[in-house]
Amino acid sequence: MLNNYELILRDLGLKIFPEITLVSSFFNEEANIQNFWSQIKKLEKMLNIVEIIFVNNASSDNTLKILKTIEKKDYRVKVISNNSPSNYSQGFANGIKNSNSQYTLITHSDCQYNLDEAIRYWLEIIYKKNVILNKNDNTVFSIRLNRPIHLRINTFLNCSLTRFFLFQGRYIDFFSQPKIILTSLIK
Repeated sequence: MLNNYELILRDLGLKIFPEITLVSSFFNEEANIQNFWSQIKKLEKMLNIVEIIFVNNASSDNTLKILKTIEKKDYRVKVISNNSPSNYSQGFANGIKNSNSQYTLITHSDCQYNLDEAIRYWLEIIYKKNVILNKNDNTVFSIRLNRPIHLRINTFLNCSLTRFFLFQGRYIDFFSQPKIILTSLIK
């Protein structure tokens, strides 16, 4: 059961992202899949996830088997196999090509952050900016945890440049993982 604040965040999430496809790329992630799936189930309290695309990048452990089991249990899940373990970004590209909703959530499967908590935090920031501070700004900056300082600085600079060059009323970028992107911009 959702409390009042969770209902407010869910309404906001549905207003900003009416439908969303989640795409994640996997390589030997069998140890993280159940935790990752649990985070997705919690995330559904805030977002309307209409499609889930998991890309297996030639894993040598039980990743593919576990993903196929999830696919059988949830009609929204589609598992795609990428033949190269070293081409993680190609896995994301293959997933994005198959995205059929208005927005695509791109996220790593390695559980270096808590996906549902990250999205909740972003929705809270958007809510505070738009409702409490009365600003119409859907841009949220974030920094990936447990990274060397030079990579944190790089993320901040890239995010700043993204906002400077690409900012428009409907442009939303959560620079770093995860990202929510207007699917038409990346197709």
